[in-house]
Order: sequence, then C-alpha cells, then structure tokens
Amino acid sequence: MNGQMVRATRAGLKKNTRRVALGRVVECFDFVGGGADGEPATKESVGQGWFNGVFKIWIDEYPEEGSIEITTPYARPGETLWVRETCFDVRPHRGFPKFEGISANWLYRADYDEDEQRSVIGCQPWTPSIHMPREAARILLNVVSVHLERLQEITEEGAKAEGVQITDELTGCSDDIRDHRHAFQLVWDGLYGAGAWDENPVVWVTEFRVLEGLA
Repeated sequence: MNGQMVRATRAGLKKNTRRVALGRVVECFDFVGGGADGEPATKESVGQGWFNGVFKIWIDEYPEEGSIEITTPYARPGETLWVRETCFDVRPHRGFPKFEGISANWLYRADYDEDEQRSVIGCQPWTPSIHMPREAARILLNVVSVHLERLQEITEEGAKAEGVQITDELTGCSDDIRDHRHAFQLVWDGLYGAGAWDENPVVWVTEFRVLEGLA
C-alpha cells in the first residue's frame, strides 16, 4: 500500500480494495452474465459465491444450468493478509547518533510528512513496500468477502470504503470533485493511466477488517 492508503486503513476508513481481474476470469464473467447483444456482464447479471472454499459463478437467472469454478489470485474469506508498506530497519543502525532514542525496530514512511521522511533516517534509503519482510508487518487484515464486479458499479459507500477522501492528496484537492465516487475515479486514473476508469474492467473486490491491536 502507498502511504495514503496505509493511513486510511489504520484510521478505519479503508475497508476494501479493488484489483483488475485478468484472462479466464474476465472471459467466464462475460460469458456467464453478458447480454445476447454483446453487452458486458455486471455484478447484477452474474450469480457468484463461495462453496467449501471454492469461488463459483453462474448465470443468475438459470442457476440450474451449472456453475464455473474460478481461482482467485488474492485471498479467500477468513484468510489473513499482511500489508506491505515502505519501511526502514533500525536495527543495523543502532549506536549511530541519528537513531539514538528510537526504541522501535522498524520505522514506517507513512507515519511522517514529506520533510520528515528524509530527516528521520538521514541519508539512508527507505525499503520499498515490495521488499518489506513479513516480520516488519504491523497491519494484518482479516478477509471478510471477495466478489467480482465491474469497476463502475462501485457506489458512493463503496468509494468511501476504499479510503479515498474528497480532499485526497492523490486527486489534487480539486474543487471539481463531486463526491467520493468521483474522487475514486480520479485516483484510479492516476494509478492505472488516463482513461482506465472508462475501460470499466472486471475487478476483484476484497472486503476486509483490520485485526485489532496490530495496526
């Protein structure tokens, strides 16, 4: 997670996340729920659910026709995920004046503003989130639900649960932002490129809760 999303998660604002579905998942989703005129499938046109740990989708109007098993690349309900974030291992630097008085083993860039992010560790580099070791994780998430939908099916409440704010640093704090859903659209385009929202891809929606006492 980037710093803004880490802060939103720790504050209890971010409760779900969306990731683009790929390949066979999209093909099956549109095959099951797409219209005869080529209209793409939506959450409302596809039956879906978990059965003994297996995710399945089916034609919503005709469940008796059978279902298709889908492999999710992320997590199943009930599983625990740990959040990767940009961090710094203090332990190799014990004894250096710069780190006197710091008792923690790990520092997290999301806890500091832009100026402090450099001053707190001096000339040392931060460890990118992708290289964060498991032992440094301070945020654990319990997966509540996982389902498929099209990106633009997100509601205002769903956008709030993504942790975006109308005065979000990723949206430039524009006065033109209409609501949280619009803010999420701008964030999505900022992450995946201009026009990514208009492509309206199929996405995995993972709802989670932060395990108490760890974040």
